[in-house]
Amino acid sequence: MKKSLSLTFIICIVSISYGQSVIGKWSGTLDIQGQKLAIAFNVEENGDALIATLDSPDQGAFGIPTDTCIFDAHQLKITAKQLQLTFEGRLTKDGDKINGNFNQGPMSFPLV
Repeated sequence: MKKSLSLTFIICIVSISYGQSVIGKWSGTLDIQGQKLAIAFNVEENGDALIATLDSPDQGAFGIPTDTCIFDAHQLKITAKQLQLTFEGRLTKDGDKINGNFNQGPMSFPLV
């Protein structure tokens, strides 16, 4: 009984630590010199890799492809080279928010 309980505990801990996912739609707002701009990243699985598209609904732009989408150790990084865009953020412990910075060219803004 003691061995199976210990094994169950270890399995639960492993499941919790690996259970967080960034799959789905992540929306936020940029504040650019007082101008609010809605931004969303749509993250999906593609085999063993992640892919993401970018939406900017206030600009009427949807499904903009990105080049890379990497999620490792609670850190998410998305790049779109053609737009000179990088987003780097960290998934919160409860897994319901990603706090990060939206960088485009030389400019950087918090995305909340």
